[in-house]
Amino acid sequence: MVSTAAVAVWTVAHSRVFRIPTHEVPRVDDDALPRTALLMGLKGTDPQLAEALRRLLTQDYPDYEVHFVVDSVSDPAWELVEQAIRDLKATHARMLEFQDIPDNGIVNCTNSKVVQAIRELDDSFEVVAMADGDVVTNENWLREIVSPLVRDPKIGVSTGNRWFIPPRPTLGSLAAHLWNSAAISVMYHLSMPWGGCYAIRTGTIRRGGLIEKWAKVAALDMHTTNEMRQLGLKVHYVPSLMMVNRGTSSLPFAVNWIRRQLTWARLYNPAWPFIVVHTIVFVATMLAAAVLGPVCYYLGATSSAWWAIGGLGSYLLILTGLTGLMEVRIRGCLRHGGQNIEAYSWWTSIPVFLAIPVTQIVQLIAVLQATFLKRVAWRGSILEINGPNDIRVIDEESPELPSEDDATKAA
Repeated sequence: MVSTAAVAVWTVAHSRVFRIPTHEVPRVDDDALPRTALLMGLKGTDPQLAEALRRLLTQDYPDYEVHFVVDSVSDPAWELVEQAIRDLKATHARMLEFQDIPDNGIVNCTNSKVVQAIRELDDSFEVVAMADGDVVTNENWLREIVSPLVRDPKIGVSTGNRWFIPPRPTLGSLAAHLWNSAAISVMYHLSMPWGGCYAIRTGTIRRGGLIEKWAKVAALDMHTTNEMRQLGLKVHYVPSLMMVNRGTSSLPFAVNWIRRQLTWARLYNPAWPFIVVHTIVFVATMLAAAVLGPVCYYLGATSSAWWAIGGLGSYLLILTGLTGLMEVRIRGCLRHGGQNIEAYSWWTSIPVFLAIPVTQIVQLIAVLQATFLKRVAWRGSILEINGPNDIRVIDEESPELPSEDDATKAA
């Protein structure tokens, strides 16, 4: 119950950030906005990629250039980017083919593509912004993520996060959503940014020697907290930049996606032992209550049975309520910002309530696999994990691992 109370306190405190008008800030004048390079690394396509490209190329921002680093000219994303640039007659976009020359064995993932793009920037760019291929922005996205860097010199990184609103409450979609809704509160309180919606000054990159550091890791955002602390800077979350993902995913996809996030945590997060212990204790307690309730009732210990069942039910209700609270606050914040987001229906809490035990078990499976397995699936490839600085791509899919191609790419 102590752990549950701690989760509740963290979530409620995080939800207050999205209250209106708490998150509203004055608009920064065009003249004050720095020249910005917007970077996107691509491998394969997402269902919303065409719209994501169109939005990025039509930002309400006075001086920016979009740099697309695509896996290869034969990658399906290459043609989509070319088409978007032609259709919009965009003169502020560059296309680069990824040069598959890993540093110290690091995988050719989005992080490697971003490092390549930064290395090729000239000195006219004062800020670097990054967006994932499944991030569908609004027209003010770039202005909103860069503005905190202009207003406060103590801010080193400006960031948002992802929020799932699946069109259909499949078990896989709910598992990804519930896991993510818990993860973003942890990220907020520990000042951990999300690399899919991220902005940093080029001066900060140079001062901290970050390009060299990022070239040695597979998840640059995992290092940001310590990097900013060493530089005497802070990570700033922009509440209006909760990027909505409407993908529908299968349960195998959700397991693989969660496992991949946890794999980066195992490699780069010093709190990994705590994550493992916390997961095992929570799941063991939940399963013990689920088993002891019926057993005690069968043995005639009705009082113990009702305590076990009541405790389990209370736990699930608390987590359901916390998820609903975040839904209401985040959706309200996004609607206030002009996005077409439907209001949260509390009827949705029913499938959420039922999906929580499944998500907890998925978390346990993913934690155990992330601890012991050395391979994870990513974008049609298998990543072989030999260490924090030695992650390599195996070109062929392994039949033992679920592919992201068998589900709508939700993350």
